Amino acid sequence: MSAISGRLVRATAARAAVVGTLHVRADGETSISKGSPPEPAAELVVHDSGDLVRRTLRTGSVGFAEAYVAGSWDSPDLADLLELAVLSHDRRRRASGGGTVMRSFRAAWDRLMRRPGATAVSTMVDHYNLGNEFYSAWLDPSMSYSSAVFRAGDDLESAQRRKYELLAELADVQPGDRVLEVGCGWGAMAEYLASALDCDVMAVTISSEQHAYVTDRMKRAGLDDKVEVLLADFRSIDGEFDRVVSVEMIESIDEAAWTDLFAVISRSLRPGGVAALQAITIDHDLHEDMVGRREFIRSYVFPGGALPSVEVLRRLGRSAGLDHMRLTSHGASYARTLALWQERFQRAWPELNSGLTHLDEPFKRMWHYYLAYCEAGFRSGRIDGVQVAYRKPGAA
Repeated sequence: MSAISGRLVRATAARAAVVGTLHVRADGETSISKGSPPEPAAELVVHDSGDLVRRTLRTGSVGFAEAYVAGSWDSPDLADLLELAVLSHDRRRRASGGGTVMRSFRAAWDRLMRRPGATAVSTMVDHYNLGNEFYSAWLDPSMSYSSAVFRAGDDLESAQRRKYELLAELADVQPGDRVLEVGCGWGAMAEYLASALDCDVMAVTISSEQHAYVTDRMKRAGLDDKVEVLLADFRSIDGEFDRVVSVEMIESIDEAAWTDLFAVISRSLRPGGVAALQAITIDHDLHEDMVGRREFIRSYVFPGGALPSVEVLRRLGRSAGLDHMRLTSHGASYARTLALWQERFQRAWPELNSGLTHLDEPFKRMWHYYLAYCEAGFRSGRIDGVQVAYRKPGAA
């Protein structure tokens, strides 16, 4: 049975790799498949072909990821392998014209497989509540869990600060402005706004871990009189602000909540005020294809999350009565950010494994896959990082 599974894995991989060069080692035999162009090159090393076949047949790409987490296969460079898979999948998809009927069938099936009882906002809490100790072990000192924006000579920390500077510039933040931050993370943006630009900030999070960290951070920085840290669902926000900012919050909630998010942004802005968001976007046709689908990120990382397209971001702004102003992109910077996070996470693992008893080997492999999966998406161009600004009509 193992030999049959091994042959099936090699044959399937040979048909699947229409881009790049794929080496597959399974059950003591090696096969090489070459697509066009022949790059990237990657290797799939199969330890348990039967388990890989069973999981992949049952739940497709999610099963493929689960087989990795279970230790059924490896790769010397996981991001390269996943980039090859993404490029090949997208090539086949374009060649088939998108497969409308099959897409509808998959969406219906995937809706049946989605986690019951999940809500658009509550499902992201578990991810952020892994613990401040966990994230501080491998993020940069600013505790920024979003894409940096690199320029020549930048290290990760300086590129993270540049991200906040660019977003504040895009929002036209002025000294003394009252600023709302929706989804404040661990407080780096709020601290920058309060310390560098002398703004009064309301920083909102739904994570109790983040709330405790940001509250303490502002006290230590002497900014607790400038930054109010609110533990609340974003929909409960009240008040009027000169500016609204949000860094990679929209993709961590379900698309059903996006209209609510933009409604809050619109009602919170004074007339003439500006909102600036940093977001992860996906090609619009892929966004349509992914709606309702069960895939790795939605299953294991952000069960309530989804990626908007640029077209969706513009439509959401228009529907909320906001004028679209400007959009910039930084996808290559996100790929670099993820590669650096991967390095830092792997270096920190011995400390994490000994200090946080709930983090075992399958968790490590899941996190490794998550970071590589995202890096491959940005490297392939399937997803992008953007900063986008909107203005609320009316006189200042």
